[in-house]
Amino acid sequence: MTHFKLRTARGFTLIELMIVVAIIGILAGIAYPSYVEYVKRSRRAEVQTALLETAQFMQRFYAANSKYNTDLSGKPVALANFARVPRSDGSAQTYDIGFAAAAEDAKNPTSTGFTLQATPQGTMANDACGSFTLDQTGLKGVTGATGTANAANCWK
Repeated sequence: MTHFKLRTARGFTLIELMIVVAIIGILAGIAYPSYVEYVKRSRRAEVQTALLETAQFMQRFYAANSKYNTDLSGKPVALANFARVPRSDGSAQTYDIGFAAAAEDAKNPTSTGFTLQATPQGTMANDACGSFTLDQTGLKGVTGATGTANAANCWK
């Protein structure tokens, strides 16, 4: 007489697998938007730091030349070392730093003032905070902000 051993089923049923996939989908649907906002906040903090460093450079330039726009020999100020965020780690550019557009009859910077502007690029191009600004007095602002974004909550 032959005895057959009954095998017990091992593994997952289709229903169990579908439940796990649904749970993963729900968690991803919640976590991904939070992650994207976290990355945007960190990039905003990075550009704010870069603007403050650039403003410090401008203050040092003024201390050495008694004006913001040209040095003692008449050569215009250059922001070449400060124009890109991130600076040099090889990552995709997220902001471009330069002087804010001035009125037709004025230039930026002038001998007595400047306004720096960080314009979003690439993945930050549609950021709610828009462009960050900083002037010689330390006044922080944003231009092109959408929704509830303003200088107070974007410069956190």
